[in-house]
Amino acid sequence: MTEHSQVIEEYLLLLYKLDRSREKAKAVILATRLETSPPTVHATISRMQRDGLVKVKKSKEIYLTKEGQKVAEDIAYRHNLSEYFLCNTLGIPWYEVHQHAHRLEHAMTPVVVKKLAEFLNNPGFCPHGTPMPGTALPKNTITLMETEPGMTVEVAMIGEVLEDSVDLMKILHENLIMPGNHHKITEKSEVMRSISLESKDGPSALPFHVAETKTIPFTHDFLLPRKMRASTHSGGWYYFTLSLALLFSLPFFSLIVTAGYAEENVWGHLISTVMPGYLKNTFWLMLGVGSGTLLLGVSSGWLISMTEFPGRRIMEWALLLPLAFPGYIIAMVYVELLEYSGPVQAQIRLWFGWHNFQD
Repeated sequence: MTEHSQVIEEYLLLLYKLDRSREKAKAVILATRLETSPPTVHATISRMQRDGLVKVKKSKEIYLTKEGQKVAEDIAYRHNLSEYFLCNTLGIPWYEVHQHAHRLEHAMTPVVVKKLAEFLNNPGFCPHGTPMPGTALPKNTITLMETEPGMTVEVAMIGEVLEDSVDLMKILHENLIMPGNHHKITEKSEVMRSISLESKDGPSALPFHVAETKTIPFTHDFLLPRKMRASTHSGGWYYFTLSLALLFSLPFFSLIVTAGYAEENVWGHLISTVMPGYLKNTFWLMLGVGSGTLLLGVSSGWLISMTEFPGRRIMEWALLLPLAFPGYIIAMVYVELLEYSGPVQAQIRLWFGWHNFQD
């Protein structure tokens, strides 16, 4: 790969970032972000056009060529790898590594990049949550501006524009607005133009212009580590869970197989005697359980997720209690409580003076 000057690499990296964030790249934007003059930008872009790294549309929008994209991805990888190394190996604060990585990325040879990646176990993200080239954030990623009060989110990535300001990054660090941390959106104020957040460590607030921080809302893949998000059907846990499910399904399948070898008239006998009653009771049981779940479970879940009230945290755990007991144990408890000889019916007979089933 042809070597390019540090200036050209800075331009390529910025164009790559703008493209990933779906922002239009024009000379005025490059001049602002790179803190240089428009004539300098035009001269540099002309040189990059000559080298086949970029093209300029009639609308003055600048985009990378295939060769430019390849070089830019290499620079972005070196930058992210440098940040990961500086933060997680050398212990440089999370909010400072961006500026140091900008210098280190230009001095890394392909051999150094390869060996460093192996040493760091090929990380998929930089400390700010930016994916390495070739990977992407989960599809359900949104910005804080797209959230609503009551939503609980996990910070996925700090916008790359914010990384340029050490002071701003330090504020985010102090408020624990960092990848992997969870926050609840408590308020969005148009008057104050800020978003209020709450985490286990306390409240915090962000102005709207900073709230482009990428977040992941609670979804089906919320509890999965990043490396597992790419494919939820891979790894030992998937096969372990599948094996358990098959094991617990064996009694059901054995009943089906046994029914196939039953005596000739057994199905006719069941249909003419107990089967209609079983089906009727099953239907009403399903209807009752479904209605109860819809009425109590959904409403309780909504109240806990969307509102604050005394005892809310206790209720969060209380909703999980039914999952701690196997269904057949709960069923047996209900049978013992509600059957004719059970305490409920016995107490009712005592109150009303009933002495037998006919009463």
